[in-house]
Amino acid sequence: MKIMVVDDDELVRELVRDILHMKGYRNVALADSADEAEKLIGQARIPFDCFFLDIQMPGRDGIELCGWIKSQPAYAKAPVVMLTVLSDISYVDRAFAAGAFDYATKPIVKGQIHEKAATIRRLIEGQKTLGPQAVPALAEAPRPAGMIDYLALENYVKRLSLAGLFTRQIFAFKIVALNHRGLPHAGPQFDRIVDAGARAIIASLAPRDLFLAHAGDGVLLCVARSTGDIELEKIAEDANARFAEARDAADVPHDLEVTICVGHPIRVGQVRSGRTALHSLNLAIRSATRAAQEAPMDNGAAGYYGRRRVAAGGRH
Repeated sequence: MKIMVVDDDELVRELVRDILHMKGYRNVALADSADEAEKLIGQARIPFDCFFLDIQMPGRDGIELCGWIKSQPAYAKAPVVMLTVLSDISYVDRAFAAGAFDYATKPIVKGQIHEKAATIRRLIEGQKTLGPQAVPALAEAPRPAGMIDYLALENYVKRLSLAGLFTRQIFAFKIVALNHRGLPHAGPQFDRIVDAGARAIIASLAPRDLFLAHAGDGVLLCVARSTGDIELEKIAEDANARFAEARDAADVPHDLEVTICVGHPIRVGQVRSGRTALHSLNLAIRSATRAAQEAPMDNGAAGYYGRRRVAAGGRH
């Protein structure tokens, strides 16, 4: 695995390199700035597999560098781990919005770096073995603002929860063809339908700060980064209206009665458990799936808000 570590602090970048070496990752390049990193990337005959980037650096910071890396076709799927002291959660939000896969906190802890590298290695090996469907994600690019990979969303929720900083609201939508109780399971048509649905949902939720990820099977999981109540029934209705306008552009077959259903919100308190946070994601997914199952066949394009609440919903 070919890795790049970027940090303006020589001691930090050499420490991360040495930690990676201890686990057998010998092909590690170092850079002290975004400019040097871009230069090394441009000169590389074999692309890098992943990156560890310091967030706060003189000149262009790691978040800007992350955005640039992810904009390069050869690195669109390359995992990026941000290194941060986590003094300001807005940095973490910006990093994930720019395409970060995960983050590690400073001071650097050996176990954290080992864990990230091992996870990335498994992810890369899975992609090489199974292809792009190994991780539920949208194939279309560029993605709408706020759209991130599902595994990145899991990491975002889990890491903030472990730090006691996650107080967000989680809910999910499910895109379903009512006359078939499902969608085509894979392929370009499925990607276009889910992409159009994601764009409709994000537009309907604007201007709220949020992350949206495809959890598979047409389920779009949302983490609202702003507080306050969200009228999900109205959001679903508006999203369906926007999706209806985009049907032709998305090449949705006329025989599919596609609608966007929404589940109940899962409110997450200030917890310090990654497992509890991930359980909340699963609750939201199940709620949206149940709403789709309960949607009446003659519902047309109107949004449907499931009548039954998730038994384990509420604060966790």
